[in-house]
Amino acid sequence: MPRTSTVVALLVCFAACAGGTGSENPGGQAEAKPTPPASAPATGWDALEPIVATVGGAEVTAAELDEELSSEIVEMRVKLYEARKNALDQLIYQKLVDAEATQRGVTSDQLIQQEVESKVAPPTDEEVQAFYDQNAGRIRGSIDEVREAVREHLQSEKAADVMRGYLKGLEESAKVVRHLEPPRFPLDPGKAPRLGKATAPVQIVEFSDFECPYCGGAAKTVHEIAAKYGDKVSVTFMHFPLPMHTNAPKAAEAAMCADDQGKFWEYHDRLFENQRMLDPLSLVRFAGEVGLDPNAFQVCLDSGKHQADVERDVEAGRKVGMSGTPGFYINGINLSGALPLDVFSEVIDAELARR
Repeated sequence: MPRTSTVVALLVCFAACAGGTGSENPGGQAEAKPTPPASAPATGWDALEPIVATVGGAEVTAAELDEELSSEIVEMRVKLYEARKNALDQLIYQKLVDAEATQRGVTSDQLIQQEVESKVAPPTDEEVQAFYDQNAGRIRGSIDEVREAVREHLQSEKAADVMRGYLKGLEESAKVVRHLEPPRFPLDPGKAPRLGKATAPVQIVEFSDFECPYCGGAAKTVHEIAAKYGDKVSVTFMHFPLPMHTNAPKAAEAAMCADDQGKFWEYHDRLFENQRMLDPLSLVRFAGEVGLDPNAFQVCLDSGKHQADVERDVEAGRKVGMSGTPGFYINGINLSGALPLDVFSEVIDAELARR
């Protein structure tokens, strides 16, 4: 592959794979990979007949088969979209570079040398040392042993940043318009607690776990989204307590008991502020602190009134491929992990522009 194509491909991979935010899976490990979005049951199996088998005269339908394979189907669809998106980005970037090089009467490699490589300053010793100090716990070897490897890594990062900016300029000048749509399927949150109006043009459904540390960070971002977009965005909260979080299911029920008294979000915030104190006594204490009727709250919690509601949320999450938390669906488009506000804003702004 020519060097220009390699640089562009690396940028595409960097843009697609860059992480640093986390989600939590049932094994307790942080994940960067996305949770697949919802899938319409029969969409991925158009070639199937309505009846796919008979067992002792009883019919097995394509809908039953899709229900059994729902997670696998949506995961395959997401992987197909990601592959197409990355390939499309690479094609667009390569065409932009080639067209600009032709216009200037130089080769693509020469263009990259002029506009990218020549503008990347070599990392200083201070930058190398700072990177080593910040990541010492994950780096094997002394600074002297890894100095050149760190320098090369920082050089690549700088080159990717410059390349990204350069390609963005080319893309804006060429007025590139992408028509490839991500998988988009509506998810009905029912009567789940809502922040914002049901008529908002952007509907966000969140799956979360009160004991998940990444969800605690995401909770702050949700409030930032609400403050930034106001009536343009609505966020609906659905419960997805993970198996290794023993206090999370009861905390979810407690939050719904708070919702009965109109204080879900106040109680939600208090739980995320005290994620290591979700024992039964603390759940009741928090109820008093946010102004709930403690007796009514205690009766609600002890009765298990909302256990079935939490279980329904979990089942809804599983049907759309949820495995870790937090997970978000923005008008059906999935984002996974404790992502920064600007990542949400990119999707939300695009959705608002479509309307």
